[in-house]
Order: sequence, then structure tokens, then C-alpha cells
Amino acid sequence: MKKLEPSVTVRMAKNAAERRAAYRVRYEVYIEEMGWETEYADHETRLLEQPLDQSGEIWIALADGVIVGTLRINLGCRSDLGFYPEVYSLGDLGVSPAAMGIVTNFVMLRPHRNLAIAMRLVRAVFATAVHAGIQMALLDCEPRMVRLYSWLGFEVHKEDFVHPYYGPGICMKMDIGSSMNRFLGPEVAMAA
Repeated sequence: MKKLEPSVTVRMAKNAAERRAAYRVRYEVYIEEMGWETEYADHETRLLEQPLDQSGEIWIALADGVIVGTLRINLGCRSDLGFYPEVYSLGDLGVSPAAMGIVTNFVMLRPHRNLAIAMRLVRAVFATAVHAGIQMALLDCEPRMVRLYSWLGFEVHKEDFVHPYYGPGICMKMDIGSSMNRFLGPEVAMAA
């Protein structure tokens, strides 16, 4: 018998309980699965909440009503960007920090890791960013993830990047304006 795909919903977390559930998904992936260490991990509650969550938008992907993925974006026009302007060398990009979005904590629970769910989550977040006037999106990742993010439309910005919490990685950028049709789809690009 063929397994049915779950019904997937993508949206911004609506309340504190949904945000906590997103922090738990982060904990399960980053701390339990990947073995990362960070001062922000609460091992008693199994939550990974960080200071930039307070001003960031927490997006969630739900499969049959259960949160299976999450992503945070901090929009420069209405959010704190923390240490990212310095460590990402945002001054080198020629774009105002107010027109930048910092994408972090993009994780999916292992049984739900597939491109369809990930793409729906990213597209929803970027549609909101476009409507907020964001021109450039940045993220950092492990070298093994560069291929995926390149496929999504990102390009390498800094190869010698060192995250203050997680260590060496690759910083990537996306000029949202030039990527709108390919990545977001013509319906989002035309509405922007």
C-alpha cells in the first residue's frame, strides 16, 4: 500500500506555544541529532531559543498539524540583526542593512526532510521578505549544504566565514530581485 503524503501547511508561528514547538524542533536537530553545543540550549525543556528570536519571524511547516520544520528570518527593516552585519561583512554588498534579511535556523525533522516541504517553507518566507522591501537574503551553512542553497538561488559570499556559536562555515547570499521569477515564482514577483 502506498503511503499518503501528509497535508502540509506553512505559516508564521501564531503564538508562544507554536514558537516553543519550533524551538523544540531546533533542539532535536541541532543538539540531539547533530551534537552541536550552544549556551542557548535548554536541556531540561529541550528548547533552543536564541536572542534574535525576539525580533525575528519564526516560520513553521506543519505536516498533518504537527510542526516538522522551521526557519527564522530577521528583516533588517523591522528587526535586530545582532552580530550578523559584522560577521557577514554586509558593508561589502552595497545594500542597506534595512533591505537585508538574515535566514537562520532552517531545519526539518528527519522523517520530513524533502525538497517539497523545504521549498514551500522558503518560498513563503521569501514572499513576505519581498513585500517588506528586502533586496538581499543571507545565510550561513556547512560546506555540504552549499549545493542545496546554490540550487535554491544563493551564491557564495564568504568562504572563510566563522559563526560565533557554531564555528567555520560558508556565508551565502541571494539577490532577491534577480532571483524572484526563478525562486519565488512569477505570481510573487509580479505582486512585489
